[in-house]
Amino acid sequence: MKRANNTIYGLAGSVWGKDLELAKSIADRIETGTVWINEAHVLSPKFPFGGHKQSGIGVEHSRDGLAEYTNTKVVMIKKK
Repeated sequence: MKRANNTIYGLAGSVWGKDLELAKSIADRIETGTVWINEAHVLSPKFPFGGHKQSGIGVEHSRDGLAEYTNTKVVMIKKK
């Protein structure tokens, strides 16, 4: 986790694995605006998109686009 978060950027990331509870736990600790689980780069206007740290300014899409000074996180889990 220290290595993953040891950066000035935090736009998005993905976690891959069979143990979804472990993957969700890891996703919760990654300092990025979006984390995908078992997929990557799936976007929708329904979900906020924005980064943490020095990865952009504010959030686009959804209600969270209005709350530019928050740290929003989206965790997506691919359904089987």
